[in-house]
Parts: sequence; structure tokens; C-alpha cells
Amino acid sequence: MASVTINVLDPEFYVDPWQAYRWLRDEAPVYWDPVQKLWVISRYADVLGVEKDTARYSSAEGSRPLVDQREDTSMINMNDPAHQEQRRLVSRRFTPRAVRAHESRVREIVREILDEVTPLGQCEAVEAIASRLPAIMISDLLGYPRELWERVRYWSEQTMVLSGQTSPEGPPHEIHPGLLGWRSASCSRSCCGGCRTGSWPAPASPGSSQPPSPAPTTGSASRSPRAGRNATGP
Repeated sequence: MASVTINVLDPEFYVDPWQAYRWLRDEAPVYWDPVQKLWVISRYADVLGVEKDTARYSSAEGSRPLVDQREDTSMINMNDPAHQEQRRLVSRRFTPRAVRAHESRVREIVREILDEVTPLGQCEAVEAIASRLPAIMISDLLGYPRELWERVRYWSEQTMVLSGQTSPEGPPHEIHPGLLGWRSASCSRSCCGGCRTGSWPAPASPGSSQPPSPAPTTGSASRSPRAGRNATGP
């Protein structure tokens, strides 16, 4: 792999990345991705060092490589102390003891999902299983009626898509222009309009081969060096 170019924001890279991971750790632990214009950090100790070096690296400009997310108020795009202030608001609900208290409920939801899928003999796994479980559980935790879990999933997916997709072809990566207006008031003009009309796209059936809405492109999120380049690691 001496002359190979590794594009860490290409979804195809993650189909079988293990040999490349090994090469990065052994031969290029600090690797410059010439397509994505960012640095790739691949050794655990180095990744941990970047995470802890808050004087040199920052999350304040965004967790997605080369996407300006300074207007995003999500805790993942904040430095301390603002990050810790937001984290404290929810951290008690995610301690090991608090999570264990939900085990029986999670198992019940999983059984419901699998009972619906099993008679079909096949399914689109992300749509029918993997995306339903967290959406239903989060809906329950937030107090939504069960019948509204599809809306929670749709909102989550649209937020991810509109907040900036990293292109396999490299930068510039852009945030959808309608997202800031959506954050402040309602959905962007190009979304489904469900929050204005009360009508959301119906979910695909468990046996469908197509998801009900576009899934975000696979990419790498990271802390960005204050100098302006992103560091990421497999």
C-alpha cells in the first residue's frame, strides 16, 4: 500500500477498511488525505492526545470535517465549559445504572420489531430494524405517543442530511442553506413540510428494499485543529 491514496470520507472505504487501518497505524500514523484535505490520526494514543489537547484542537467550528458548524448549538460542536454545561443536563439519564433500568423496555421493543419482520423472510435491515429501535426508544424517552416515532426518525435523518454532507470527491462540504431557518423557526423550504401541515412521509414497510427518506452519507466527524485542518482517526 506504499503508493495508495486513502480517502477517509468515501463510504466505499468503510466496506473493508481493515488492511488500510493497519497500514495507517504502522506506516502513516499521521496521514494527509489529499482528496479531503485533512489529517488522519490512526493510533489510539494519538487520537486520545488530540481529544485532550484543548489548547491546540477545537470542536467549536464543527464536528464534521471542513464544514462550518459554528452556528450549531449541539454539544458535540462545543468546547468546554459550554460542552460540559449542556452535557450535565442529560448525563444522569445515561449512567450505567440509568441505562440498565431501560433494559426490559428495549428488549420488549426489539421483540416487537423482530416479530413484525420474521414472517416476511427478508427485510431491509436498516429501515426495518436498526433505525426503528433507537427512534422508538428515543420517542418513548421524550414522551411522544408511540404512533409518532416515525416523525422522530424523519426529523433526525433530515437534521443529519441538512447539517452538512461530506462528499467523497472532497471539499467544499456545505450545510443546506435552509437549515438555519429550520433551527430558528420551522423546517427548511425544501423539506417535507410535515411540521407545517401535520402530514409526514409514511415509513417504508419492513420488507421494503428502500428507506423512507435519504440516509446521510458516511463520513468522519472529528475535532478540528485551531490551525484550520481536521484530524480524524479510524
